[in-house]
Amino acid sequence: QVVRDVLDLCQPLAKRGVKLLSSIPADLAVLGDTGRIIQILHNLLGNSCKFTHKGHILIAAHTKLDEVELSVTDTGIGIPVDKFE
Repeated sequence: QVVRDVLDLCQPLAKRGVKLLSSIPADLAVLGDTGRIIQILHNLLGNSCKFTHKGHILIAAHTKLDEVELSVTDTGIGIPVDKFE
């Protein structure tokens, strides 16, 4: 539910024609500070919305042992190699 709420919150930030998608298992549950999780997801999706002019933005999650791995991928311009640390 939190991911859907953040996607709804970010929809106005997305350029026309950019689809916001999610691939989150229905039974996935995470314990944590909901406000902080929303803030992190909003920041990640907001950055993707800023640099994605066509295509899609996908937020996905899967479990890895006792942890959850979250990813945000998009069809945006990407990060220039000289900006990698």
